[in-house]
Amino acid sequence: MDWKQYTGTFPVLTRDVDYMGTLRPASMLEMCQEVATIHSTGMGLSRETLLKNHGVVWVLTSLETHLDCLPVLGDEIAITTQHMPTRHFFFPRYYTLTDARTGQSFGTIASLWVLMDIQTRRMQAPGEIARMMPDNSDLVAPTPLPAPVSILSDAPQVSEYHPLVTDLDLNRHVNNARYLDWCLNALGMETLTDFEISNFIANYRHEVLPDEPVTIELRRHDQQFSFSVMHHDTRCFDLSGSLRPRSKQAKA
Repeated sequence: MDWKQYTGTFPVLTRDVDYMGTLRPASMLEMCQEVATIHSTGMGLSRETLLKNHGVVWVLTSLETHLDCLPVLGDEIAITTQHMPTRHFFFPRYYTLTDARTGQSFGTIASLWVLMDIQTRRMQAPGEIARMMPDNSDLVAPTPLPAPVSILSDAPQVSEYHPLVTDLDLNRHVNNARYLDWCLNALGMETLTDFEISNFIANYRHEVLPDEPVTIELRRHDQQFSFSVMHHDTRCFDLSGSLRPRSKQAKA
């Protein structure tokens, strides 16, 4: 196996869906993370190898997701991932999500990753790691690189939050998928009963550690929204996206 691409399949279980029976965006990102982990391990770039030999870990910096439709309970998702040539400090990684039974498209995700020194918590140059990856210059990216986040100018709904143990991952900071849960909690049940997320762009600007209380800001304008997380004067996370009416299948 040349590991230029990798495909994993996942059944959509009750643990993965919201109260409307549709796949939670955070669950989708967790599935993508599992596929990327298997792919990286196959390339010889597992977390354990990177830590032992280089003292670094993979960290997500941005992503853009477009969802044609949301998977529902009982579906089976096929997620294909591939990397593309490194851009400066950034490792582009792409995902295509399809119905494993019918081939119907669920959507695409473009993401950018960097290497972080686990001791200094600073970004490291790709260097030897980039040279260890398969040459994918012959492949075509399924979607453009992530666009910038657009913060709405509307007045924000502001709340405070203190990261909990269940928000953290192996890197001992808030996991990238948890921010999506925070955003959905801010949007609220009244909104999400009638609407679902159709696309979003996320920018992970600064890690949030367990002893860092944060300020959350949600802005809404019709079916557009933006969401930000800040620790004092440090902007940690930004997201912008769109909502669309829930499908009839999701309400069934």
